[in-house]
Amino acid sequence: MAPENALSAWNRQANADDRHRYALLDSAQAEDSHLQLDRWRIRYASLFDGKREESVKEIAPLLIDLKTIRADLRERVLDWLWQLGTDQPCLSWMDSRLPLGPLAQHLKLFHTVGLSDHQTMMLRWYDTRILPMWLECLKPGQHRQFSGVLLSLHCLDRSGTRVTFFEREQPQAPSPAEPALGRPLLQLDDIQFARLMDASHLDMLLHHLQRFVASELDTVPRARLMGFLDGQLKALQAAGIDDADRQVQCLLLALFTSGAGMKHAALEALLRSPPQSPDAFMAAVQALPEEIYKMGVPLWEETRMMSSVASNE
Repeated sequence: MAPENALSAWNRQANADDRHRYALLDSAQAEDSHLQLDRWRIRYASLFDGKREESVKEIAPLLIDLKTIRADLRERVLDWLWQLGTDQPCLSWMDSRLPLGPLAQHLKLFHTVGLSDHQTMMLRWYDTRILPMWLECLKPGQHRQFSGVLLSLHCLDRSGTRVTFFEREQPQAPSPAEPALGRPLLQLDDIQFARLMDASHLDMLLHHLQRFVASELDTVPRARLMGFLDGQLKALQAAGIDDADRQVQCLLLALFTSGAGMKHAALEALLRSPPQSPDAFMAAVQALPEEIYKMGVPLWEETRMMSSVASNE
């Protein structure tokens, strides 16, 4: 478990009687969590209720009423939620003056969004890999519609870092009325849609990398792994390597050398004038001098050595 359970500390803070505290768990990344909540007899609402996805409760976003948890059970539940959130990007928390039912109804208004081509898309904004960009890309009026009923909003992001988006004493706006005929409340333009898609790009790359070194990557703490990949990806994008195929080739080299191999003169020369074809680029990477791979140990080995040193101090 992470050394500090910020969810527990936040929940212990003194708060007004009319302020309700909630955790929001994306159980697509912690399947069947509703069964544990049912065993504990915890009050929660599925944001899939009343939606086409209602039958798949095992992967539903679950809004959990923290205020009504029995005192003798509360810390156990909060520790369980925190562990899930540190293992996977699935946990956010918030407070509001709305009771459980009305807040769940409000959040369900954002189950889908409209796109510029008149299509409707389900959006898992509660996935905390997406949540920061969701809040960032909303226009001011849209942001008020979404967050106006909330007094605070926090999450553990893709790297396991706590993020506080806002805290305030008063709500900014009431919950908007539900649109007629089941139409989405929010319409996203092409720029907003592209930014949301970009927000999941790093996770898509990680999925590809796991095809090669899944067990090794599992030994690297999430915060360290995602921070490392994010830094390497930004450097590749700055060099004009903007497609997933070529990025994966470079990220594998970076992982196997803890980033040191990326500083070899031969690779720097390749990145200054890279082949555009993925196959040609792969051939060029494979033709690099073997000494590149001796410049550093794999990231998982470096992580293990750092952990060993820390434990001996």
